[in-house]
Amino acid sequence: MRIAYLTTQYPAISHTFVDREVRQLRSQGVDVHTFSVRLPHDHDLLSDAHREAHRTTTYLLASKPKMMLSQLPAFIMAPAGYFGVMWRALLLSPEGLRNHLLYLVYAMQGVVLARHLKERGIAHVHVHLANNGAAVAMLACVYDPSLTYSLTIHGSSVFFAAEQWRLKEKAENAAFVRCISNFTRAQVMFWTDPVAWEKFHVVHCGVDTKTFSPRPDHANGPLRLITVGRLDPIKGYSLLLDALKRLDDMVVGWHLNMIGDGDLMDKLRSQSQRYGLADQITFTGAIGQDRLQDHLIAADVMIISSFMEGLPVVLMEAMSSQLAVISTNVAGVAELVEHDRSGLVVPAGSAEALADAIRELATDRTRMNAMGRHGRKKVVSEFSVELAGRQMVELFRHYAGDAVLADV
Repeated sequence: MRIAYLTTQYPAISHTFVDREVRQLRSQGVDVHTFSVRLPHDHDLLSDAHREAHRTTTYLLASKPKMMLSQLPAFIMAPAGYFGVMWRALLLSPEGLRNHLLYLVYAMQGVVLARHLKERGIAHVHVHLANNGAAVAMLACVYDPSLTYSLTIHGSSVFFAAEQWRLKEKAENAAFVRCISNFTRAQVMFWTDPVAWEKFHVVHCGVDTKTFSPRPDHANGPLRLITVGRLDPIKGYSLLLDALKRLDDMVVGWHLNMIGDGDLMDKLRSQSQRYGLADQITFTGAIGQDRLQDHLIAADVMIISSFMEGLPVVLMEAMSSQLAVISTNVAGVAELVEHDRSGLVVPAGSAEALADAIRELATDRTRMNAMGRHGRKKVVSEFSVELAGRQMVELFRHYAGDAVLADV
């Protein structure tokens, strides 16, 4: 089985689930060729796995002059297809000269992708995220109608501007759509014709439960909290600091390890100092995926304070490592975290609710450790990368058929 995987940027430190899925499919005998629209940043190459992924990926925008020069032979080889893809790009484009030009560039990238796929004997491309990478894949299939594409839709940002992102067109024209949660599937259904719904399937992202193995139970000392994610307003970290400021009455105490980088770093540091919390918070910054497990093993509780998410893979990683979790009740979180069994699910936007949840677990370590064990069982049975890989292979076989089965 030979397929292509395309993302807008690969590898990316915030999208480790793509690299994990690619490696799992390869371990199951699938010949996966990775493509990316853009080159990664330096901070996306912190782990050995990401550096290897970078080495073996083809970049559509590695050289803009080369991309432009490739258009003439593409036109000569298939003039009807070339005119067709440019016209389709203009029809898909939102109003405005800038958008029209942008979609024409997407069409050029689609032509480059189509020619790469043809040269390698690949007839199906799978795209993670419904952004411009999905537009490139869809347009590649217009230039070369023998190609097909499929999507993994995560949410949640695409749902805020579904018309701008042309979600309806991307989903309805795909061979199939893989949704990472039932919440995501419902959102895609809202934006599309019911005729297409039967090809929308829920396949969770998965984690390597062997790599993210159980941490030992912790009974004493300060409550060791951890949060992982880019330092972006949507993650609710300022609210988390508001919650931590409310914990002056805690007998045992706490420490937070904040892993991630972003534009809010200086503001969050300043806020922690104003609140008198600087000594209790470690701003670790961005780290490679190969270092995350060490930080999880040293922690007691994973906290997600986000205002919106898809279904955070870092929650799966923490639960696989047998941490109890506290998360805001956003998007598909409740499909993963069973309230009062594997963690605590609290209303989004409430510092008081986050503080109360932290107090609950700090005062009952036996209950906290039991939640960690339940959480690991949930991930092992429903959110393992092996299971996700098998389910994706079945979808490729069912929907792409002969396009991917030539080498089986």
